Formats: sequence, C-alpha cells, structure tokens
Amino acid sequence: MTTVSEYEQAARADIDDVNRHAGDNPIKVGVLTPLSPPGDPVAGVIVSRGARLGAEYVREHGGVAGRQVAFVLRNDQFSAEKDGMRRSVVGELAKMAMTDQVTAVLGQWHLRTAPYAAELCDKIGLPMFVENGHSKVTASGYRAIFRTYFSIADRVPLMLDLFARQGCRRLAILAADTVFGIETADTLESYGKSAHDMEFLRFDFPQDATTDMRDKLRKIADYRPDAIINDGVVRTTT
Repeated sequence: MTTVSEYEQAARADIDDVNRHAGDNPIKVGVLTPLSPPGDPVAGVIVSRGARLGAEYVREHGGVAGRQVAFVLRNDQFSAEKDGMRRSVVGELAKMAMTDQVTAVLGQWHLRTAPYAAELCDKIGLPMFVENGHSKVTASGYRAIFRTYFSIADRVPLMLDLFARQGCRRLAILAADTVFGIETADTLESYGKSAHDMEFLRFDFPQDATTDMRDKLRKIADYRPDAIINDGVVRTTT
C-alpha cells in the first residue's frame, strides 16, 4: 500500500480549501506535481500553494463566466520508485486526462519529466502549463503547451550580460548531472563564448553521489576565475 507523504498532506490541504469554495460546475484543473521522493516534494507543495493563490484570485474576481476553479491533485512520483520518474508522470497524467477529465494541467517541476508530459498533452490536446526552466518544451512546435516560468534560455543572457558589464571574462562552472544542470551549463558556455568571448572551466559531477567538492574547488582556485557559477546541489556530510 502506498502511504501519503507529509508533503502530499500539506498540498492536499491547500487543494481541499480551494475545492470547498468551487461551487457547482467548476472548471477542473489538474495539479500534477512531485509530492514524494525521488522527486522534489518541497517544490510540489510550493506549486500547490501557487495554484491555491491563483484560484483565490479567480474567485475574488468573480470567476470565469461565473464559474470557479476546482483542482485535481496527483503525485507525479506515485509509482516512481518502481517504474521510474518518467513512467510515473505519464501514468498519472493519463489518469488525470481520462479518469479525472481535467480541462488543463499544471505543476510539472522536474525538467527530466516535463518533455514526456508535454508530448502526451499535445497528442491528446490537453493544455499544459510548464512551471520549470526547460528551454525546449515550449519551443517544440506544440500547440497545447504554455509556460508560466522563465526558461534557462531566458535567464542565461541576463546572468552573463551582467558578468560582462562587470568585466568578468573567465568563469568556472560546477554543473550537476541533472537535466537542469547540464542544460544550464551548455547554455552558459554557448552564449558566453558567442556573445562575450568568455572562457570557461567546467566540472560536471554526479549530484546524488558527490559529497566532497574540494579537489574541484582547488583546481578552480588555480584557474583564478572572475566568477564561479554553482549549477547544482551537492549532498554534504557532517
């Protein structure tokens, strides 16, 4: 039997509060987001709180043609430990579309799963609102996929243009081996070299297995960069 995590309980409390005020004939929207490991359940709770704020805004402004919003919440990590994150996301999305019959879906946090959810949504014509920085999900010609969050391609020029104005030309990058980490590091190098003739010293590392970055930091110190970009999260030991 699958137990409900404390994160899912917290997220469901927000969703239940919205649904208590949804009235008759609400517009059903899916919230498909991570609420247990191996995903990021803290992010899932934040996404659910954001959805609640959006529903409250709609309610305060009279609804949509008088109709309120109701949410269907599903943990996109429901079967991830057994089936993997991608299969879990697609499976829960299929339930949301076919069984729950939502009119749209939001809440995708992980870059590694968003493209698979987007592909399915576009095939069945279910609008999806992406809430992560994946640069290519909304640049793939999909008609049903929209963005509510700035992409990696949006943020990298802002970062490196600022560095360039400060006179920074030599940069060091520590990049986790996640979709976010690698896509960000690749974009940093590509834009930095083409737009500002920057030089880079880059170290990729396995996020889940790395606990000590001292050797890489020593090499970075020898490189004497103008700035260091921390493009990932390292597990630390006490």
